[in-house]
This record gives sequence, C-alpha cells and structure tokens, in this order.
Amino acid sequence: MKMKVLTLSAFAILFVLVSCKKDSKAPTPPTPLETDEQLNPANGKASHYLFNGNIRDTSGNSHHGGEASSLAWGTDRFNRANRALAMNGTSTDFETDGMGLSFPFSYSFWMNAADPSAISALFQSNKTTSVYYGSWLQLSVASPNKLAFSFGDGTGTSGGSRNSLLSSVALSANQWYHIVINVRGANDMDLYINGVKDNSAAYDGSATTIAYSFANPTSVIGTAYGNQNFNGKIDDFRVYSRVLTVTEVSNLYNFQP
Repeated sequence: MKMKVLTLSAFAILFVLVSCKKDSKAPTPPTPLETDEQLNPANGKASHYLFNGNIRDTSGNSHHGGEASSLAWGTDRFNRANRALAMNGTSTDFETDGMGLSFPFSYSFWMNAADPSAISALFQSNKTTSVYYGSWLQLSVASPNKLAFSFGDGTGTSGGSRNSLLSSVALSANQWYHIVINVRGANDMDLYINGVKDNSAAYDGSATTIAYSFANPTSVIGTAYGNQNFNGKIDDFRVYSRVLTVTEVSNLYNFQP
C-alpha cells in the first residue's frame, strides 16, 4: 500500500511539473523598459511594436514581425539609441499580420521623415501590388509634405474603390510627429497630429467598405504597393480594434517613459 501511495504521489508531482512547463511558442515577456513603455489604453489593442531593437509584438497577441530584409535601429524622440525602427528609403521593411481589421479601428505611432516631400508609405495592412485592399498611410502623392490615409474595397484602383483622408498640416523634415488615425467608417475618420485633431483634413474617394485579399493578410510597415519605401524612423506603433478617445490620444502624445 505504501508503495502505491508513493507511486501516485510521484505521478502527481510529475503531472504538476509538466503542467507548469512554459509554452515554447509563447512570446518572450517584455523587458522592464518595455513594460514601462506599454502605457494604457490596453483595451482593444491588436498589435504593439515598441521597436526597442526588435520587431516583437508586445500586445500579447503574438503578431511578431518577420524581416523582409535587414533592419536597422535608430534613436527615438528621447534620443535613446536603438529605440526606433530606422529606414533609408530602400526595400528595408518588415512584415507582420494582425492589421487586417474591419471598422472600427485605429493606428497610433510616432514618425520622423527625412524628406516628407518624397512619396513614400509608412504602412499597408494588406500587402499587395495590384488593387486597393486594406488600409495604408503614405506621404501624399498630390500634396507633398502631407499625409494621406486610405482604405480600399478591393474592386480596383479608381477613386471609387478607395476612400482617403488628406491632412491639412504639412510636415517638416527630421522632426518627430505623433500620428493617430481613427476609422469608424466611410467619411467618418479622425486624423490627429501631435495630439491635435486636424479638423481641416479633406476626404477623397467614395469607397464605403474595407476588403482584404486574404482572411489574415500580410501587412507591411515601411513600404506599400509600388515600392513606396519610407526614409526615416517609426516608433511605438500601435493598432487598436476600436477608435481612441480624445483623452487617450492626448495621453499617448504626452507620455514620457
């Protein structure tokens, strides 16, 4: 009887140890610095890239990036080394997923363009070179130094297949800007630059829905269709499956880790 009890006890201990074993597929926990930089709001966060020398998604949803080519790291807005994704206008970018959201959704991030008058894209939620799928943000083709955020319904490349919001604020070279884009639906979008809503942002196009080429599309940061490669730095890139409030936008802009 004693031998049986001991055998069962050993089995129970082994079961507990196996149950407590860390999942090898679980994302690496954030470092203390990254934990400090998380900052609420956490509700509805789909992806979050701090770019602290890596392309790990710290939202807990495991949308970790995959290199499309070699990546480089630069100083962030606080002049801390290796705390921002640095791009040089070539094919350097990284691919991920988790950005293929339906309405409503929002983006929040910091950007610093070496030449904001050059046509380039900061991200595209559906990497494609054929028709307008998903959402994307670019330094405007028609209005140099300004931002144009667009989404497409996937039906073609004409004005009727996309809807865009063009900023009225012109960006300066080598300067950090905090950008928030809230998307509730067609002609119901907000663009914030440095915590201030751009009330004069203009709409263009007439798409009413957003479509993706795949159920879980590949997204890309630092470029888009037509090799519109960004030259500059991107930091603290967040994606939410909801829109951010005015208070949340202000908190994100004023946050100092």
